[in-house]
Amino acid sequence: KFINPEHAAAVFAKFYFIPGLSNVASYILGGIQSIAIAAFVMGFQKTWSYSAVLLMHGVSTVSSYQQFLSPYADANILFFAALPMLAGCVALFILRDYDNRWVIDRSRVART
Repeated sequence: KFINPEHAAAVFAKFYFIPGLSNVASYILGGIQSIAIAAFVMGFQKTWSYSAVLLMHGVSTVSSYQQFLSPYADANILFFAALPMLAGCVALFILRDYDNRWVIDRSRVART
């Protein structure tokens, strides 16, 4: 979204049915996503950041449903890698209180 905003606009037009995404909107979305990913990686505000990652990945996986229905039409089966990743995001969200190694937000660390 930062390096090639035209590609982001094409992805939004094809998969999210949002045509005409401007460069500024692409930069803003990229910034928001970067902040959410950084919070996720650092374990900061886990309920918020893990749900943001789950939502972002869930929307992108669901929006590419046509590739799942006809995987050999375009000979691009890379979209199927999104399914185990989505399962991993769900598992991390459910188990977020137990994910306590190298986290910043120690107030949410489960006592085991």
